[in-house]
Amino acid sequence: MKLYNHITFYVIVMFFCFAQKSFSQNFRDISFELQAYPTGIIPGFSIDYKIGDRSWLYGRIAYNWIRHRDLGEHEDERGYGFGLSIGYKYNLSADDIGWRIGIKSDVWRNIIDWTEGSDSGSSDITVIQPTIELSYIILKNELIVIPSLAAGFEVNVRTVGEKTGQGAILLIGLQLGKRL
Repeated sequence: MKLYNHITFYVIVMFFCFAQKSFSQNFRDISFELQAYPTGIIPGFSIDYKIGDRSWLYGRIAYNWIRHRDLGEHEDERGYGFGLSIGYKYNLSADDIGWRIGIKSDVWRNIIDWTEGSDSGSSDITVIQPTIELSYIILKNELIVIPSLAAGFEVNVRTVGEKTGQGAILLIGLQLGKRL
């Protein structure tokens, strides 16, 4: 039994040494991110984590300030929501700067207040928003600036209350942060 404990301890120590070495070679970009689209603004915090030669994983937590105006199902739609994003990005150059393409999907939990004539109400919406993105990484020392353009679809997958706006979406974004 004692030999088993020593071997287990040795394997665990070796795993953490290997993991620490491999993680220390990967970059992490921690950023404040702002995206704007014709009917809203999305501020949030994001992390890009390098997983391969040119491959990055992306995650974000954000707030969605929504003003559909009369572009939705009703005369006026306004609301807010919180969401999470996950994605994959690929650098076109090997030096981790310059052009990058990516795909991501957001999941939003939105509350939309709407009016239609003298009627009004509120809808609780769960939204899936897949997008493709083109961005450009500017690196100065350890500071990063990443402007981006994304396009995709906003799909209401669950609605409690009246239907609200959904459809194609175009987003202009900017990440400001630090490379660790």
